[in-house]
Amino acid sequence: ADTFTTAMQNSLLSMQSLDTSMRYAGGAAGSFNHDIQETTAAVALFMNQTGLGSTAGTQFRQVLLSLGAPTRKARKALERYGIAFDKVNPKSNTFAQIMQNLKPMMNDTAALVALVSKRSSGSLQKILQGFHGSTKAGEEYFALLEKIRAQSGVAEATYKKMIDTVGGQFTILQSKIQEAFLTVFDAIKVDLKRVIKDFQVFVDNATDT
Repeated sequence: ADTFTTAMQNSLLSMQSLDTSMRYAGGAAGSFNHDIQETTAAVALFMNQTGLGSTAGTQFRQVLLSLGAPTRKARKALERYGIAFDKVNPKSNTFAQIMQNLKPMMNDTAALVALVSKRSSGSLQKILQGFHGSTKAGEEYFALLEKIRAQSGVAEATYKKMIDTVGGQFTILQSKIQEAFLTVFDAIKVDLKRVIKDFQVFVDNATDT
């Protein structure tokens, strides 16, 4: 929870886009043993490029899967730049390490298309170029990752801040009333559904008169 809360507070990711993107990205990242913190920070970079949670998650997943099982064209593209497969394999490299090792290819659009597909290559190229100077993608990634790792307890603090309002306290009150209501009826073994139904009939009759 702390990871996601910090990410939403420090990137373009919202609750909805984060939920959507991680549905696509989470499984692939987990299969390569990438931790949730690095994955979230990486997905945030793709979110910056695409503006859509589903696209960000899909492109991140495509990059990992393509690098984890490169096609013949992908291997030839790597070979042309003297990049060994084990230098970009997600199984043995973090996202940041992969971005570092792909630096020689960052300006070769055709090579990146061969490596990860046309759909994902555009975002990957911009992220690579950002990691190596043309934008601040690398700085954003490491800054967000550092905040995620440092700010434990953020989710709890954010929840307390949100709940410390009239609306929040009213929600708590409603919950407590409902809990007490159910407890009482359970204790006296009354048919709760029957009581509610009878009460609804009573209200309807009273309204008609």
